[in-house]
Amino acid sequence: MSRGRTTGGGLMPMPEAEAAGLADHVWSALDHVLDPCSRFNGTRLSLVALGMVDEITVSEDGAAQISLLLDDPTCLYLVEIHREVIAAANSVPGITAATVSLRSDIFWGRERMTDVAQRQLEHRRPARVIPVSSVHRTNGAAA
Repeated sequence: MSRGRTTGGGLMPMPEAEAAGLADHVWSALDHVLDPCSRFNGTRLSLVALGMVDEITVSEDGAAQISLLLDDPTCLYLVEIHREVIAAANSVPGITAATVSLRSDIFWGRERMTDVAQRQLEHRRPARVIPVSSVHRTNGAAA
């Protein structure tokens, strides 16, 4: 879907405020993209809630640039995350294209997570932790 007003030769650029508003809509769309690992572990947290979306900018021509941080630089689900982020951004009316880049100059940390996401992880964590007292050792190896 194109955005802007057409003139004989193409699209006129949108105002900066309109581009910023589109970025807000992209943030909202990405809040529905679940981290693949959280699907498997049952927490079902979005990339936004986990703090993995670092920045979203939208240019005057409606192109979205999404910058991500991954919690693991060797993430096995990078291709899936990339595909889902692009699809979510492109679903926003007015976005003409979307690209994703990965930040490698800073690291993701739990402090980037929303308070709700942190509470949800803490709530689920006790159910996944095996108490040390339940591990029996035989000749130095776990039984």
